[in-house]
Amino acid sequence: CLDLQAETASCQQKIRAAEELSMGDQTTIDQLKKEIVKTKSKVALSKETEITLKEKIKQLKADIKELDKQVDHGAADIAGHGNTISELTVKRAELHKNYETQK
Repeated sequence: CLDLQAETASCQQKIRAAEELSMGDQTTIDQLKKEIVKTKSKVALSKETEITLKEKIKQLKADIKELDKQVDHGAADIAGHGNTISELTVKRAELHKNYETQK
């Protein structure tokens, strides 16, 4: 009879320990679920940010191409003005020469 009582007491202690462990496990599970939800929202936010940044990069690249075109066009205009200035300088010299010869 004493052996049965000791075994019953031992089993009761094991049951209590198992219940305490399962409550601790449930707490851990709840905490992990909360962490998973937080992580999922962070991942979603990161994906949205990535998409936004990719669009911004695409727009900036297009802006750079447009600015390159404008610079190239401006350089061509400057080269064209250089020719015009040279032509005007030659004309001025010719006019000055004609003026001097008519004096």
